[in-house]
Amino acid sequence: IKLISFSKFKYQEAKKLPTRYDGCCRNLSAEKIKEKISQGSKFVIRLKVPEDNQEISFTDLVKGEVKFFTKDIDDQVLIKADGFPTYHLAHVVDDHLMKTSLAIRGDEWLPSTPKHLLLFKFLNWQPPQYAHLPLILNPDKSKLSKRQGDVAIEDYKAKGYLPEAIINYVALLGWNPGTEKEIFSLAELIKEFSFEKIHKAGAVFDLKKLNWINGEHIKMMPNKKFAQLAKPYLLVAANKELAQEELLKIAMMEKDRISTLSEIGQGIEFLFKDIDYPTELLIWKKADLNTTKQRLIWLKEILTNHDNWTKESLEEFLIKQIKESGFNNGEVLWPLRVALTGQEKSPTPFEVADILGRQKSLKRISQAIEKLA
Repeated sequence: IKLISFSKFKYQEAKKLPTRYDGCCRNLSAEKIKEKISQGSKFVIRLKVPEDNQEISFTDLVKGEVKFFTKDIDDQVLIKADGFPTYHLAHVVDDHLMKTSLAIRGDEWLPSTPKHLLLFKFLNWQPPQYAHLPLILNPDKSKLSKRQGDVAIEDYKAKGYLPEAIINYVALLGWNPGTEKEIFSLAELIKEFSFEKIHKAGAVFDLKKLNWINGEHIKMMPNKKFAQLAKPYLLVAANKELAQEELLKIAMMEKDRISTLSEIGQGIEFLFKDIDYPTELLIWKKADLNTTKQRLIWLKEILTNHDNWTKESLEEFLIKQIKESGFNNGEVLWPLRVALTGQEKSPTPFEVADILGRQKSLKRISQAIEKLA
């Protein structure tokens, strides 16, 4: 029997035909079946598909009217040789027992639907309504797979993607609300969703779009909730415990700058350890060394006695003092930011100074002046 089946499959493959059961045991008598089982022969239980080429049709909530013919359906295995059921039987029994009224699943299960409908019919059970969703594709239009990136939700959660952002993005992959709106809460998606607006074709997974949507959801998040989510990542970056006030300040500084939670702490190492940088980085493009040094000395003098050390107060105070002194914003704020961070690109010097505190900020300004000596 195995040899016959094997050769049949080889023949089908050679002819580029779908490989299917050759029916070698399809019409065995009950006596013959008992005999083989008593002799220890391994067996499976298959679905016996009608041979008179019946039409099987149903209305899919996404695809519309779908038709199949029994001549194209294989005698599907329902119980494997180890006694365990296949998905096909499990789906039918499970959905019947749970009284499922709607089964939503991926496009790849569409060819199996007529098998399931036959099973429901043979068991005299009411089938659910079906909705087969388009697949999520790789950029090369192949089915999304581990070979080309993460596919498990756990992977994205570990990287700092928010559940609500993932739901938002995946909904937009196969569904169009009919408006320009792209950021949805779960409640809004539930209210707006309809099967009529689901795409029939697969959608390409775009990581940049997911990052943008995740970033937008981060910006919308309440500050205290965001700070709590940010805490594990910031503790790793700081390599020390952070006071609640300091944690909240850093989280707020990062909130509008990141796309994922895992980005928190990247590029802000200057908050937690000593910095070093080339002297020339202090000099703004329209200034020179001497001007830069004089502006830093001026900054140290006016900041030493400034009593309200918050980012709002520092910004208001410095912008006013720069204007009254007739200075250019760039020739003052550029060297200040570099002195505090040691970086060409960073958060504003007002945010950084607020987090560093008066003593550490003034110390770094003094170190910058020494570099220019």
